[in-house]
Amino acid sequence: MCRRPGMSAMKLTDCPEGSVVGRGARCVPEGSSLNICTVKHVKKTCGLSRNPCRHGGTCVPGTKPKEFDCQCQVPYTGRYCEIVPSPVELCAVSPKFTRLPDKEYCQTYFDCGDKTGEPSCEDFHTVKCGNRKNLKSKCQYNRYKTMKSPFTSCEMAFPSCEKKSNGFQPHLKRPRSPWYMVCKDEHLVKTGFCGSDKNGKKIATKEGCKNVFDVPQKDGGMKPGCEGKPEGFYPLQGGSCQQFFYCKKDKTYIKRCPKFLTFDTETARCRLKIQVCRPCGTKKC
Repeated sequence: MCRRPGMSAMKLTDCPEGSVVGRGARCVPEGSSLNICTVKHVKKTCGLSRNPCRHGGTCVPGTKPKEFDCQCQVPYTGRYCEIVPSPVELCAVSPKFTRLPDKEYCQTYFDCGDKTGEPSCEDFHTVKCGNRKNLKSKCQYNRYKTMKSPFTSCEMAFPSCEKKSNGFQPHLKRPRSPWYMVCKDEHLVKTGFCGSDKNGKKIATKEGCKNVFDVPQKDGGMKPGCEGKPEGFYPLQGGSCQQFFYCKKDKTYIKRCPKFLTFDTETARCRLKIQVCRPCGTKKC
């Protein structure tokens, strides 16, 4: 019950769950402007919607109004079952389990030794983490935080997919390169290398692996621009001696000479090697 200045106390029946005594000895919604009880007292009463006991503890009403106790689940202790035991204490009271969950991170567990009934690490889609943090990047795991290699870093080997869409992505730490990564629900699935084809090496783009000469230079590729150039054939810088490009109406078309022929930069035609100056041909010029 609640007391008001200048009025004697009167005994009331319990209000329904989620409501308290208000003005006129009526039950009013908890937290509303009609609530004349102090919040600090209301929060310390036992009820399904305001259990002050943590870690699954049970709230037990006391002998006096507003008094309560917490019956804590083993091995938690404290006034509100808020004291979390050490890993050693956790393992001591858990003889049926080998691995126990960490209180902060969903992917971390304590290994209590070789016992029966060992639980397994579950897929992140099905596990229920509650208030624990669900790590998404592999480099956030303890075993990888101190990863040391003379050849690469953790972020280079295992790039993060956080805030990335599902599917194929250019490598986060190796942009404009043949390296790529595949993401699923902000988790890294795999990394890979695009390789090359008959027209040269490929690089990773958001649309997949593409030949470097099919990707504009502003996006990290080597595709030449034809804006402002007259229609005709041109040597392909960075390409092989058989490659060239054709400009028509400001559009670029990558071409390749037939087998056994080489592109002659002097005549802008495909010719035999003996007709083309060095280094692409054998003719001394």
